Amino acid sequence: MSGGQTGADRGGLDAAEALYLRTGGHAPRGYRTEEGCDASLALLGLSETASGGYKERTVANVNSADATVVFDWAGSSGSAYTAAHCLRARKPLLRLTGKSVAAAERSLRDFVHRYGVTVLNVAGNRESVSPGIREFVRGVVVGALNPHGASYWHCGPVWAIAPYEHQNRVLVMQGSRVLEDTTRDVFHRRYPGAVRTGGPPEPPPAA
Repeated sequence: MSGGQTGADRGGLDAAEALYLRTGGHAPRGYRTEEGCDASLALLGLSETASGGYKERTVANVNSADATVVFDWAGSSGSAYTAAHCLRARKPLLRLTGKSVAAAERSLRDFVHRYGVTVLNVAGNRESVSPGIREFVRGVVVGALNPHGASYWHCGPVWAIAPYEHQNRVLVMQGSRVLEDTTRDVFHRRYPGAVRTGGPPEPPPAA
């Protein structure tokens, strides 16, 4: 989940989509970003806060998540506020300031495992403050949460993905629609003929 701002926030949402994870979070009223209102955030499961200010959505996201990671190359006041609220709310916080993808992946992977995180709030610098941070965050989050590659199974029109190798979680899909969020054991009991494959099904050819 994230607040939908340009930069780190969007990188977190991009990573979740790449891993077939559900996205969400809280954004300022009107889905405000530095580039104006971004109505596409509603399609990613984000809801609007009562005000158009950034602090309210920061508090809501920290409170709603199991833990928060802040990507802060610039030492911004917004990142500092996020970190301060994590401390006030006694929520686990990881602050990443370096630009090494490998080091950031290791730190985030260890953090997620240590605290058993299932809902991660991704925050940090906006793109205008730290150009390139969106793609950096996407790469780090994908690498940290899915270091060994996702597991896939196919069974007729249904397919499934286990995005996290360290968790017993499976998303059951039909096309691009999520049918069920369940465990591996339940999935294999319901679909005993499922075959493990190397990736999601190919999209149907255009008419």
